[in-house]
Amino acid sequence: MRWLPSLEQVVIGGVAAVLFPLVHVFNDWAFDAFEFSHHISLIYLPAFLRLANVLVLGQAWGTLTTALGGVLLAIWNNNVTWVEGMNVLASATSGWLSVWLFQIIKERPVRLLEMKDLLQLVMLYALMNALLNHVAWTLVEQDALITVHQLPMMVIGDFLGAMLGALLFSWGAKKLKLDQLARKRAQAQDE
Repeated sequence: MRWLPSLEQVVIGGVAAVLFPLVHVFNDWAFDAFEFSHHISLIYLPAFLRLANVLVLGQAWGTLTTALGGVLLAIWNNNVTWVEGMNVLASATSGWLSVWLFQIIKERPVRLLEMKDLLQLVMLYALMNALLNHVAWTLVEQDALITVHQLPMMVIGDFLGAMLGALLFSWGAKKLKLDQLARKRAQAQDE
């Protein structure tokens, strides 16, 4: 593992960290009707960014980028507290943990161009993120625990948000011809 980021990682990470709170605010506006609670929406687009950060930047820098995005969101919301720090920690590590578990279960890296791999990774991520956040809320924010139905609702919201984000990203990448670059990078990782 490389400890110092490349210039490419710094640039992509900086953009991704700023993009995270922007997508979160957009999600609050666009999918307000689907919001179950302050912490749970039945469609949560930033879920895609948590996975994308890890897949694009690597486990360490992708997780750090997601955490920085969470901190920027906390600052935006004037909610810089240790409780919010636990939420950021749970959310930021969910992408890393999902990719790591996928690699252990499958005994290989994620194949970015295989829909089956992405679907399985997104399902694993949705479950891990919901579980990690519920553990954090149990420890530091019990009033976030409203009903027993919220865990599966969060899994559904993260799954739908990550899949919708992946589809939108794929469409945008094709329009911008970024899919060719991604295909070359994925093939290099698979070799």
